[in-house]
Amino acid sequence: MTKKELNSVAVKRSVLRSPDRLASSLLIVIFSLFLIITSVCYAVPPSRGEGKDLKERIALFPFVNLSEDRDALRYVMPVLRARLEGKGFDLVDEDSLNRFLLKERVRATGYISRDMARKIGKELNVTAVVLGSVNLFSRRENPGIGFSARLVDSSSGLILWADNASATGDDFTSILGLGRVKTMDKLLPRVVDRLFVSFTFTPPRKEMEDTYRIAVMPFRNNSGVSDAGMIATYMFLVELFKNPVFEPVEYGEVRRAVVDLRVRERGELDYRDMKALSDSLGVDGFLVGTVDTYSDGLNASSPPEVSIAARIVDARKNRLLWCDSSQLSGDDNVIILDWGRIRSVDKVASRVVLKLVERAEKVCGRTDPSVSGPSSVVGGVFKKVTLEGTVPVVSRPPPEIKKVVPVIPMSRDLQKKSETCQGSEIEQRSSPITGKFQTTIYFDYSSAEISEDAYRTLPGFIDSLKDGEITGVIIEGHACAHGPKQFNFEISRRRALAVKEFLIKHVNIAEGRILIRYFGEDRLLYPEIPTKENINDPEVKKNRRALVTVTCRQ
Repeated sequence: MTKKELNSVAVKRSVLRSPDRLASSLLIVIFSLFLIITSVCYAVPPSRGEGKDLKERIALFPFVNLSEDRDALRYVMPVLRARLEGKGFDLVDEDSLNRFLLKERVRATGYISRDMARKIGKELNVTAVVLGSVNLFSRRENPGIGFSARLVDSSSGLILWADNASATGDDFTSILGLGRVKTMDKLLPRVVDRLFVSFTFTPPRKEMEDTYRIAVMPFRNNSGVSDAGMIATYMFLVELFKNPVFEPVEYGEVRRAVVDLRVRERGELDYRDMKALSDSLGVDGFLVGTVDTYSDGLNASSPPEVSIAARIVDARKNRLLWCDSSQLSGDDNVIILDWGRIRSVDKVASRVVLKLVERAEKVCGRTDPSVSGPSSVVGGVFKKVTLEGTVPVVSRPPPEIKKVVPVIPMSRDLQKKSETCQGSEIEQRSSPITGKFQTTIYFDYSSAEISEDAYRTLPGFIDSLKDGEITGVIIEGHACAHGPKQFNFEISRRRALAVKEFLIKHVNIAEGRILIRYFGEDRLLYPEIPTKENINDPEVKKNRRALVTVTCRQ
């Protein structure tokens, strides 16, 4: 075969193969386009706070410490900061935040008003503010910790996210006692992770036409445990936010209105105050109530127990819309052995609050809500009640139905024998009664000296309890908001110590039975804005005090 013929054959083979090469090239191009389109369509955009390229700048306020451990924040705040930074958020550095708080004279960091939220958003360029409370911090043999937290938008002052979280070391115990967390440094990260598992900048979607805008007023505390009322207030705020029916107002805005309008009472709401607060906050109603029991159950034989009464007052129609109460013990849900036992009081409180909110939802979620209560009878009682004065703390019980009991004639001898038997039975059933009694000692500005009035009232107060056995005394020192915060903390400590020394020296109470606590300006009895003009106001003077609580067995 000649060279010319060979070239002709090669050209023919090349022509025959060209369709295969063209098809292969087209297949490669199509497959590449398919991969590109697939990657674009199915790529998951990073959620806010989780992507390293999309960071929200937020401010982490120091949580308010409502626990009995004064060092709680020293352990808690670094872990909270580390977890938020680990989620990809850009946190304002502590120095810049402290300078802002000092400049704006922000003393309470457990809540924030709308104006303050806008100011911090503008000056520190933050999108939102994280704030909350430490409800439990116990470093005992069974460690425990509990939180309530919220995320507040800096531009609108609205709540974007809220949640509660709590646990004890025994909660992680599995079969054969394995898995128990024995130390706080191991328990704390787990509870913080549990708190932030639902963290998001996107609030739950609610139908605005059907939501009930509500203001949570500070709960009255009748339990004898410090700050139980505020713990319940923050828990209700969280559960109302998570409920699809309610739209709670950030507590900082409620607090601003309370201070501006000088609303003083906790657990009560005057009709005039309600009208003024409603106009200021733009709410449909108010949640008010009282904490009657808040027992941590430190004794193995007494589980934690919480009892709360709550009610919703409708601001539009000036009437009681709903009222109810709930009581729960840590042992109420035990199934077998320890399964179902609740070991921390704040978790018991959270269950009680959730139960009450779910009951209120059934009333306020209706298009035309009517008055409701623990029973249909109570609903009938309150159906036409209007608020002309102060709303009671506990709802009025339904009228009792008197039963007519026939009187059977009895001879005098039988009557005497009956009275004798009843008397002996009462004596056999009677048992010692333990009660708590309180008195308050007031101090002059920048002073920890016991006044002449206290020299008379304290011994008289103790003498009135002489028929019983004094088992313990708790002294709580407080200060007003005038002056530096550290000084106020120190003066409250000195006031508590002064009362303690007085009781030991003049009333002969054993030192081992006296426990002192001191809170500085953190627990004002009356809200105040410190100025030179109001330093001697009667309300401010009442903040400079020591509360003496005596436990007596009679």
